[in-house]
Amino acid sequence: MFMIFIIYLTGNNIFNNVKIALILSFLYALNPFVIVWNPVLYSESISIAFLLLTIYFLSDPGKYGYYWSGLFLSIGILCRPQLMLLVPIIGLFMYIKYNARLKYFIKYGIQFSI
Repeated sequence: MFMIFIIYLTGNNIFNNVKIALILSFLYALNPFVIVWNPVLYSESISIAFLLLTIYFLSDPGKYGYYWSGLFLSIGILCRPQLMLLVPIIGLFMYIKYNARLKYFIKYGIQFSI
C-alpha cells in the first residue's frame, strides 16, 4: 500500500495530473510481480520502495529533497547494488534540470551525495 501511495504522489508531482497518477498507481497495484511477491520480503521489494522514494524526492525536491533522495538511494544501493547504475543517470538528470549551470549542479550534486 505504501508504494502505491508513493507512486501516486510521484506521478502527481511529475505530470500534474490526478488521472495519470491514479492510472500509474492502479497499474502498479495490478502488476503480477507485486501481487505474488510483495508478501514475501525480498530485496527487490525493499530496493524498489527506496528507489520510488528517491524518484519522489527528485521530482519535488523542496528544501531538503536532495538530501533525502541521496539517503534513500544509498539505502537502496545497500539492498541491491545494481541500483548504483542509476547514480550517473541521476547526475545527468540534475545536469539537464539546471541547464548546465555549474554552480547549481555542484551545489545540488553535493547535497545529493551527502
